[in-house]
Amino acid sequence: MGKIDIFIISIAILGSLIGIIYLRYYKALSNNRMPIMLIMVAIAVTIITISSKYFKNTASETAVTTAIHKSQSMEADRYLSDGIEYASRGRLSDAITAYKKAIEINPSSANAYQYLGYALLRRSQIMPGLYPSDLKDSVSALEKAVLLDPNHIWAHYNLSLAYLTAGKKEMAMDNIRRVIQLDPSFRGVISNDTQFNAFKDLSEFRNLIYSPKP
Repeated sequence: MGKIDIFIISIAILGSLIGIIYLRYYKALSNNRMPIMLIMVAIAVTIITISSKYFKNTASETAVTTAIHKSQSMEADRYLSDGIEYASRGRLSDAITAYKKAIEINPSSANAYQYLGYALLRRSQIMPGLYPSDLKDSVSALEKAVLLDPNHIWAHYNLSLAYLTAGKKEMAMDNIRRVIQLDPSFRGVISNDTQFNAFKDLSEFRNLIYSPKP
């Protein structure tokens, strides 16, 4: 509350007190309504002035906040697009850096975590031992993606691959089931993906992918 608001409130209170005193000691309420009008006008001016200033400030703050969020979202999307481009060229380290920047700007992006997780997984497979924490970090990123968006089909898909690589076949199967639950047409995608070859000897996997129950 600024100095002007305090001044207006003070004037309103003073006017109210003068009106009350006037009514109490000099005039009967039924014979003179001018003080009542003065009190009402003073209170109305105070309410209108403060309310208009409040709503004006609130609208301005909302507009600024919306603009900032939009700018941040665009910047995060740009880093995400850069990461996808880097990954398509095999520049996984650059892709990982870009995805991390996107997450830094927008920590609630399940998509960014999903791309980061898969890039880390691929780098752990292509350059085993060079980045010892890649597989663990991949699982963490993909788990985060699933937590942010339980229906993100590619997050479940890639998390199943990360679990499979980590030797956690049952957890991998849980995510494969979730993929099929979200979109049964992914049976064809999984059956053609050589990354799932380690599963093909498992009867549960064959029954789920190749011989689904009607």
